[in-house]
Amino acid sequence: MKLLYLDCQSGISGDMTLSALIDLGADIHYISEHLKKMPLDPFTLDVKQVDKRGISAKLLDLQFQDAGLRDVFQEVQQAAGALAKV
Repeated sequence: MKLLYLDCQSGISGDMTLSALIDLGADIHYISEHLKKMPLDPFTLDVKQVDKRGISAKLLDLQFQDAGLRDVFQEVQQAAGALAKV
């Protein structure tokens, strides 16, 4: 059995966690297929190798289609406009 210990005293972000797991050997296709089973907006998942100040790591690029974001933004604008009229 393999064990991974995460010491997250100050929290941990999901993209950094997934990137680290992929860097350790987790299958990106397996992760992507299981994420697509969740009730999420359509997305693309890409992982790139990066070098930051001499440290090599994986960078997770998760992009959601922006159509839903535009709808939410329009709803926020409408709500803000309605509040401004009060």
